[in-house]
Amino acid sequence: MLPEWMDDPEGLALLQRCKETPWDVAPRLILADWIQDHDEEEAAEHLRISVSHPELFFPFSEASQTKLHPFAGCQAGWLTIRDDSDLFPDSPWFCSLHLQGDLPRDQNRRLDRLLASPPFRHLTLLVVRGTGNHWQTISDIAKSPGLDGLRGLDLHGLSIQNAGAVSLANTPRLEQFQVLRLGNTDIESNGARTLLSSPHLLGLRALDLSFNPIGDQGLGSLAKNPRAASLEELNVSSVGMGASGIQAIGGSSHLRNLQRLSLAKNQTSIPGVIVFIKKLRLQRLKHLNLSYMSLTDSVAEALAKSSVLRNLVSLNLSGNYISEDAAKALLESPIFAPGAEIELYSPLIGREFKQSILQSELGSQYDIGFY
Repeated sequence: MLPEWMDDPEGLALLQRCKETPWDVAPRLILADWIQDHDEEEAAEHLRISVSHPELFFPFSEASQTKLHPFAGCQAGWLTIRDDSDLFPDSPWFCSLHLQGDLPRDQNRRLDRLLASPPFRHLTLLVVRGTGNHWQTISDIAKSPGLDGLRGLDLHGLSIQNAGAVSLANTPRLEQFQVLRLGNTDIESNGARTLLSSPHLLGLRALDLSFNPIGDQGLGSLAKNPRAASLEELNVSSVGMGASGIQAIGGSSHLRNLQRLSLAKNQTSIPGVIVFIKKLRLQRLKHLNLSYMSLTDSVAEALAKSSVLRNLVSLNLSGNYISEDAAKALLESPIFAPGAEIELYSPLIGREFKQSILQSELGSQYDIGFY
């Protein structure tokens, strides 16, 4: 039997808000606070942690699994049931399902069982994990009538390759997805171009293509697609991005609604990044990740002088080569919102400088990290 608090109208209303905006983490964090108020400390903490690491599953302790059965843990800020569960309840809280298989054959068996089941009318997020080549998984998901209400698909680490990207691009079901996480799925440039120019790319709010060698041509397809106008979150970390790719993203009129952008771990040329900043058209951008890109002071100076970046809520410049003078000038610039989270780890910044900044007015004005 599910806990009584799962029938509370207030909690159900908060849950419904989460399901209406599955790309927005804020409602899930509010729900986590509400769950904590109902003495579910571990579940609330797992929900918060999993929001920050959506690619990972955070299992409950044995005690919590017993109390919250059949929910086994949290993924991406959702209470989640795994496919080996003995119960799939007809409950609004059953909105995230995690499929896990260590071998392709095992994965297919579990997927077949899912697709043969009655419609999961409450399901919002489907997470599929496994090893081997699983491009056929996309075709199976596309055909399942039991997934008509699905709003999010997470295949992080699943090798769907170009064939899977093409299959996804050609399925009308893509139109119903608001969250699509395809990090580290072995998609290359050709597959990315087909997917990102798909006519079914409608209504997508959050897209993760990180750690795939899609290159500038794949990114160019996204920047040119008017159907990408709904995107609010884009993660293209470590995708082999060059100057033309980063400038296509930053200068795209179709990506004007982006609020979160991660470009981390792309070894883009410094002049290319500076042009990206100077010609940036993403006026709604609130969260920017430029970590571990081998950037120097000239990039920090360009950021500080930006006429577009205003009221940034978070900026990650960790792992770059920013000097103390450039870091201080950036912190004193008008681009940050009050309370902004600013990550500035750099081997050029010493302990005394860190302490002086953290003890200054800047340290009280912003949440600054040097580690």
